[in-house]
This record gives sequence, structure tokens and C-alpha cells, in this order.
Amino acid sequence: MSAVFSLASASPLPRLRMRSSAAAPSAAPGSSPLAVFSHVGGLFTTALAPLVLYFVARSSAKHAFAVPHAREALNFQITILLAFIVLFVLTKIPVISVFAWALLPALIIGDILFVVFAAFNAVNGQPHRYPIALRLVK
Repeated sequence: MSAVFSLASASPLPRLRMRSSAAAPSAAPGSSPLAVFSHVGGLFTTALAPLVLYFVARSSAKHAFAVPHAREALNFQITILLAFIVLFVLTKIPVISVFAWALLPALIIGDILFVVFAAFNAVNGQPHRYPIALRLVK
């Protein structure tokens, strides 16, 4: 995927715009809610809602916009689940348990913030990629 950078001359300060050579799927009228629910559903069901919505969106061509969103949500929620498991195991080690207990709220707050930002991108019809996620589902 190559990107072309161009200077926008409409403002007094030069601004870079990135145009992608590969067109992202546009939001079909019924697929934006699926994309939003795949992100928000991960807050309540961990990876179950993104997994179900990934298979639903993948089975229909009219939900092409929701497939990458569901895949990203699924990868992110799997990453969060693995981090919770690691932190839970670390809470059982006496010396490290203080740090592990301090990181648990940070992980929860980070999960909420990243999911809200991804849901806003889905509502606006924009693609989203989580900055920290294991890309297990391709």
C-alpha cells in the first residue's frame, strides 16, 4: 500500500494530506452499525461480540465496511484479554503484585478510550487501526 503526500495550498501554513492508492470500502447504509457494535460490544463481551460480528459481516458483501472494523476489534480485544491474564498471574507474585494491581485500572481505562475512539471512526465512516494490538486474525 503506497501513500502519496501532497501539500494543501488553501491555508497559509502548508498541510500534508495523505491519499492512499488502495480504496477503503465505503460505508454501506446498514454496515456502519455493525462496525460500531463490533467495537463497543468488545467492552461488554471481550472477544465474543467482535468474533460473531466478524463472521456475520464477512458472510455478506453489503457489510464490506464492517469486516475490517470487526477484525480490528477482535484483534484488540484478544490483546486486552491476554494482557488481563498476564496481569492476573502477576498479581499472585508478592513483589510484583503492587505494580500489577496498579496497571489493571490503566488497562481498563485504555481499553475504554481506544474503543470509544474506534467507534467514533466507525460512525464517521472512516477506517480504524488500533495502535497496540496483536494481529492474530488477518
